[in-house]
Amino acid sequence: MKGKLFTGFYRVQVSGSAATIVGSTKLVGGCASTGHTSIIQPWIHGSFVVGGNTFCSQDFGYWAYPQGRRERKTIKQAVAPYAGDGAAVSVPADGNE
Repeated sequence: MKGKLFTGFYRVQVSGSAATIVGSTKLVGGCASTGHTSIIQPWIHGSFVVGGNTFCSQDFGYWAYPQGRRERKTIKQAVAPYAGDGAAVSVPADGNE
């Protein structure tokens, strides 16, 4: 994930006062040929992550987690906020996604 403009996550395993990186996830956007992402406040739930991509106005993406890479789905235009700087997601009471 070094040297590029992408949002990423590191998964760590903590033992005592030490943490070891055990995996990483890179989110790639679909609004431009560069695929750049800047997800200010992503939200991870189970097998997916969602968030507004500030590189693309009115682009709110949905990625597989922990696989990441290209967006699986995108909410655009009239439905998505102009500048999606955060995420709040409601999960049904029965837990089904």
